[in-house]
Amino acid sequence: MDQFTRSNKRENLGRDYDAVTRRLHDLGIMINDSFVFRMDDDDERVLERTVEWAVEQGITTATFHIQTPYPGTRLYAQMERQGRITTRNWDLYDTRHAVYRPARLTALALETGYRRAYREFYR
Repeated sequence: MDQFTRSNKRENLGRDYDAVTRRLHDLGIMINDSFVFRMDDDDERVLERTVEWAVEQGITTATFHIQTPYPGTRLYAQMERQGRITTRNWDLYDTRHAVYRPARLTALALETGYRRAYREFYR
């Protein structure tokens, strides 16, 4: 099962995002992208690669988010079964904090990378 199926998201297959961003820029349309970090298949470099791509494409504004398994969702239930939920402090369920144990890096590394993504994109 791939990351999109597990997260109940559909992938935009066959899209050439470089061409799409060029076309929107040619039409004078600003682009605000929103990125969610930490699918289990991602490695730590995904944060850096994402920012590099957004800057290279001339994305106008961007928001970055840490995947958040909200209570009542399949993702939350799955992570609960796996023992990966690390807090029930609902104030931290804001897409800025890692409230679960990521599969391939530490929660601290994820949060640090998230903050770095904002700094690097907007510098």
